[in-house]
Amino acid sequence: MIGILKEYGLLILVMLLALIGLIFLYNYRKKPFVKQMIVSLVDEAERLLGDGTGPIKLATVIQWLYPKLPTGIKMLISEKRLIKWIEEGLKEAKKLWEAIKKKKEQEKIPAD
Repeated sequence: MIGILKEYGLLILVMLLALIGLIFLYNYRKKPFVKQMIVSLVDEAERLLGDGTGPIKLATVIQWLYPKLPTGIKMLISEKRLIKWIEEGLKEAKKLWEAIKKKKEQEKIPAD
């Protein structure tokens, strides 16, 4: 066993690093998809639960999101990182809500 490690140790290390690199590339390629999904779920939680229910909405989004995540991402992200992504998704959703609100206000103003 030790002889195999001495002989093929560098090859095994390179293969492991390549595998880890491929997993990271996969995750970063899927990250935009996951972020879009988070914004959608945050919006849905806001519609269902309303204002003033932050912790409940966070738990709800996590409960909805986790089963939908690609397996490669599930294996590599922590709960802390997932919460950070959801908070970023909330910021994006707030920007969208504000843009929608402005557009509705502009539509109410009669044109001369």
